[in-house]
Amino acid sequence: MNLLANVPSAESVTFNFAIHDCSVGLREQIVRSKLSSYWTQTSRTADLRSMDIHMSNSIEAYGGQEAVEVYEYVAETIREGYRKMAELGVPLEEVRLAPEARVHRVMWMTDTRALMLVINKRLDWMSQATLWTPIIEDMVQALRNVDPMLGEFFGNPPGVKIRDGRVVDHAYDNENEDRLYGRDPQPVDPLWLAYKGIKPNPDSNFKLYDQMKGYYIKLWSNEILDILGWDRSNPGKLGHYDRP
Repeated sequence: MNLLANVPSAESVTFNFAIHDCSVGLREQIVRSKLSSYWTQTSRTADLRSMDIHMSNSIEAYGGQEAVEVYEYVAETIREGYRKMAELGVPLEEVRLAPEARVHRVMWMTDTRALMLVINKRLDWMSQATLWTPIIEDMVQALRNVDPMLGEFFGNPPGVKIRDGRVVDHAYDNENEDRLYGRDPQPVDPLWLAYKGIKPNPDSNFKLYDQMKGYYIKLWSNEILDILGWDRSNPGKLGHYDRP
């Protein structure tokens, strides 16, 4: 009831999340929430000569194997730069060549009210799914383990309005229209298709669409899954708007 009413007493329940293998890029987005507290692993405690790198699945989805090879080559070149700088006696914390894809450990301490705002914002199809969803997925699952009802609070993107089992408004009309007609190569939001009552363009990137569906089917609320005809226990089953 506190969450439904969005009242200050919801701030009395707090969560502490330990995030391992968190990319610097993701951390920089997480810390934009001024209502939370954070601790992040300093570069001084990480051996950047052999640092781990998080490569988004989109690298291969868009650029294929050649893009993967370019990415890995650049990452190894940066590691080699740290190794050579160390041999020359340069303090590694002064090199600062580490890319945004470098991973490290982060502690995220937040209350329920702030957490609901951050998670739901990142549940939108227009957000960076490959960057956020591995973290959000684990968080939502942890919340569902506390109480299944929490999974419904943390499962509706704020840009989408639903009433009586139908999508009645969508905040990203122009952006999705660009995607529908090929002006933007990203796949169209299926909730926008449900809002318009139309099917996707036959020329859509369905490989990337299916990849994104694999993320969001784990995160969106049961109400949304019913609208789309998605089955969380059978992700490969085609929904109402998955194909022309």
